[in-house]
Amino acid sequence: MCIRDSPLFKDYNYGDLGEVYGAQWRNWDNKSIDQIKKVIDGIKKNPFGRRHIVSAWNPAEVDNMALPPCHLLFQFNCRPLSKVERQRYYSDKYFSSHDFSKTNGIPDSFLEDNNIPKFYLDCILTQRSCDSFLGVPFNIASYSLLTEIVAKMCNMVAGEFIWNGNDAHIYENHFPMVLEQLKREPMPLCKLRIADRVRDFVDINELSIDDVVIAGYESHPSIKGELSVGV
Repeated sequence: MCIRDSPLFKDYNYGDLGEVYGAQWRNWDNKSIDQIKKVIDGIKKNPFGRRHIVSAWNPAEVDNMALPPCHLLFQFNCRPLSKVERQRYYSDKYFSSHDFSKTNGIPDSFLEDNNIPKFYLDCILTQRSCDSFLGVPFNIASYSLLTEIVAKMCNMVAGEFIWNGNDAHIYENHFPMVLEQLKREPMPLCKLRIADRVRDFVDINELSIDDVVIAGYESHPSIKGELSVGV
């Protein structure tokens, strides 16, 4: 069944999702709990904390959503960079060709004075329902971008994005598009750059589109598939 034909959406205007992702991330249960701000503040204050979690699954409001959240929870974890990794980061950033692993390297005081990151930031996403053709590729790209932004705001290095999918599926009306996709050779990877000024942001709302640069992006022609209704 296509989304426009579903009885699930009979009480919603086009474009209205109800109290779903954004409402829960930034204004949980209409109580002004900004989970995004809280998690960024928490990472800065206590990198080793195990509670850097954002949830979109709110049992009190899940029935007020056009579709319950598919990507329902994500968690950030921090892990230390070694001294050599910190030196390599400095070398890459400032175009130095020195191999610090073979010498005593840069003094710790220099790394501190130049605000060189001390941690990797990893993100783990849990997704309850996974539209493998349309939804999942977008989810992976968007959460990877979010990880890069949060890492920059916390003066960390974006590490791994880990995706957990519970019910992964391909809708029948997407079969022809998937077969077309499988014929294609991947393009060279592009480069993502987040402006250094983002490191000084107090609130993610300060971010603008100009702070994000994607260089060398190439793609095949788009493959259009109609959104199907999940449950």
